[in-house]
Amino acid sequence: MNFFKDISTNIGLNLANTFEIASDLIPFGSALYNIERTRKFNRLVRRINEHEPVLKDISYYIGISKFSKAFIDEKLSPLVLTSLIEEHEDAKITYLLNGYRNVFIDENDYESMLYNYIDTLNSLRYGDLKRLNYFAELDTPDEWYYIGSEYEIYIRSIDSKLSNLYLIDIMGRYGGFSGPRLENTLENVRLSPYGANFLRFINSDEDIKEYLSDKITKY
Repeated sequence: MNFFKDISTNIGLNLANTFEIASDLIPFGSALYNIERTRKFNRLVRRINEHEPVLKDISYYIGISKFSKAFIDEKLSPLVLTSLIEEHEDAKITYLLNGYRNVFIDENDYESMLYNYIDTLNSLRYGDLKRLNYFAELDTPDEWYYIGSEYEIYIRSIDSKLSNLYLIDIMGRYGGFSGPRLENTLENVRLSPYGANFLRFINSDEDIKEYLSDKITKY
């Protein structure tokens, strides 16, 4: 796709070449050549413009990476490019690109785990990620709510989703067989090792990554 060659000065030549190859391998294949001047294409252009600094960083790391070109161009980058085009929530793009960059910084070529992290990110909404950050003690709850309210049901559905993805461990769902329902808080919910590793993957702050590594050690 000539588009990536045309913007190589904006995102770096290494990344432009990588995305050029990846564009032939994404699920909708040649259809990518036909998205110019469509809403998806405009969204892709906007996201590239908004994230130029981190994309240039990634291009630099690609240039010095010890990973094989086949791994970068044909396995990792098609997943990232697909999400960059298809993801509906702009707020998640930062997490996606942080993960992409961290692959090179951490020199993590464990393919199955990388695919799993990206699949997990794709399955979460931004609100889910904020809730996960709360259980990691990296964020505060959005708002207070009454037990039995519609918002409580929404929050509990997020907690259930995070638990089903093995991102958190809920130690007690109820106060007893006939007792009151427990609110999920830091007192009865903890970040799982997978949850901590996932958050390390999508974070760029080295202090936060070290903090999360410490949580895994103390689990």
